Amino acid sequence: MLARALSIAAGLAAATALIAPAVADIDGDEFRSRDYPVRITAPKNWHPTEHTSYPNILLWMTRKNPDGRMLLAAEPQTGRIDGETYAKRTGEVLTRLGFTVRTGQRHAATGAWWFDLDNCGDRPTCPGKVFLRQAVLVVDGIGYSLTLAASDARTRGQHLRAFDAALRTLVIDRNPPPVEPPPAPGTPATATEPASP
Repeated sequence: MLARALSIAAGLAAATALIAPAVADIDGDEFRSRDYPVRITAPKNWHPTEHTSYPNILLWMTRKNPDGRMLLAAEPQTGRIDGETYAKRTGEVLTRLGFTVRTGQRHAATGAWWFDLDNCGDRPTCPGKVFLRQAVLVVDGIGYSLTLAASDARTRGQHLRAFDAALRTLVIDRNPPPVEPPPAPGTPATATEPASP
């Protein structure tokens, strides 16, 4: 249920979009997408992996004790849309799916819009519960979302500092470095000859 809710929260507005699986690089704690001009650094004690089963989800980050998950997603947007509008649309879809969505707020350091949500409402007990925080922004027609998920509000609160740290490292590269294609099959690798003594 946690993974399902997390994927719903992350890929909401493009639940029906057909996007090819993302390709990415992870170097230590830094992630860089090859499909989208975005990079992010995993917080301390969070373990990144780009292996996802949903095409618009670029990166999972997990942590143990206390358990938590974060994910980064991206999806092209149609028409002119800004981060606040994207956040409102996302919140509306989540509300229709049964989540209780709190009022969105602007993150002062990044300009992203963030909100807390859960699938429990005011019920004292809630099987299959999930507590999330999601931050969204739109740059150059692409909607990006960073989502934190935990099994209770207290654990979500324990991970908020790490979530904020990850959000602050989220960089949209407007001029990303070129990715060199692999050599064509049968092309010999270029080797540098050592200088003669």
